[in-house]
Amino acid sequence: MRRCTGMGVLARFATLVWLAGGSVFALDITVTNATYGATPDDGTNDAPAFASALNDIADAGGGTLTVPCGNYDFTNKVTVDLHAATVIIAGDGADVTTFRCTSNNTDGVFLFNNTSGENQLTLKDFAIEANQFGGTAIGVFNPSLSTNPICSLRMDNVNMNSAVGTECYFIRQVDAANLKSPVFFNVLPSAGWYVTGLYMEGFHIENVDSPTFDQTYTRHTSAGYTLTGMRGAANFVRSYASGTEYPFILHAVPGAGATLSMRQFHSSGAERNIDASNFDRIDILQHLCYAGGTKGLPIYDYIFTDCANVTVRGTIFHVTVSVPRTIISLKGTTHDVHIADCIFRATGATILQQDPDVRGVSMVGCFDKTAN
Repeated sequence: MRRCTGMGVLARFATLVWLAGGSVFALDITVTNATYGATPDDGTNDAPAFASALNDIADAGGGTLTVPCGNYDFTNKVTVDLHAATVIIAGDGADVTTFRCTSNNTDGVFLFNNTSGENQLTLKDFAIEANQFGGTAIGVFNPSLSTNPICSLRMDNVNMNSAVGTECYFIRQVDAANLKSPVFFNVLPSAGWYVTGLYMEGFHIENVDSPTFDQTYTRHTSAGYTLTGMRGAANFVRSYASGTEYPFILHAVPGAGATLSMRQFHSSGAERNIDASNFDRIDILQHLCYAGGTKGLPIYDYIFTDCANVTVRGTIFHVTVSVPRTIISLKGTTHDVHIADCIFRATGATILQQDPDVRGVSMVGCFDKTAN
């Protein structure tokens, strides 16, 4: 673990900085300075200090909240209206700056709203810990912009996890809506372990245009990535989901021309791995796909509903299970599906199932071990 260097500990007063290319001033604040008074590692509630600093930044039109290394306690959720501002929260690193959701806090840590126009929110270099039931770690909503997703979110080097054991979890790590081109890089949402009877989610995003996930990893949740109302071009690169029931639930807006690219990743689903609908193009490349039923229900590795121009290349399907398993299920009017260079090692599974209106399906260069 990287040690706290102390570089960010020197409290500096809030300063005004000129935003490049514009006439708007922005605040540069360190949350531990005397004006706001957050104190790491003292066991007291730091939520008021964060709320005050973030509201000042949003009211000023934007800026950066610097959070030095240490542990910060949140006994309540911090709610901020972004007011169309450009806001950055920057820690010293996900291994040294930690926001702790205390055991009596069942609401989470941050809720960002936007009741104005376009805004940009960046969260980077910190961790959030649940302690028992933690609600939602990070919520990002734009309620006044529900039909026009123009707001941006970037998360870079952020971990969301349990403090200890199986009893600690967030119901949702990231809960967001109405986003334009959000980027998630090196983000780890994780529960201590899957909790029976609770539906926990890593990423839950509604009404999203052109999201990018790069080196993200959800684990021990009921659902890994749940994205609905998708538009534009969605990209998943080296982004994983393990120990989940539903690793990827991805539904596009019908007729929106949305595309989906997923490459160099693995997943392990208890009921299905990829459930996608209404995409005009899907490209899946080099996927290690595991399946293992926990409820005795039928398993589906891939379900494509009303999709077009689907390419699956270089996927390896693993694990023998004692329940019915269908590897690729094509539903509705899905058409022009090309399956190439895949290895089917799921003994006793049905490789391909398709509805009557499905057309244009081809399979080449695949290795079939389902009969062994």
